[in-house]
Amino acid sequence: MTLRNRGEPRGFARIVARAMRRANEMDLARLKQLLESASA
Repeated sequence: MTLRNRGEPRGFARIVARAMRRANEMDLARLKQLLESASA
């Protein structure tokens, strides 16, 4: 799975972009955990 965000955020959008990136990373880690535990 590939997630792409294009553009250069500025100002407040930069803060939001960081939060979104962190949330995406956490969601993907959780998805990986679920998929790996289901196949075991």
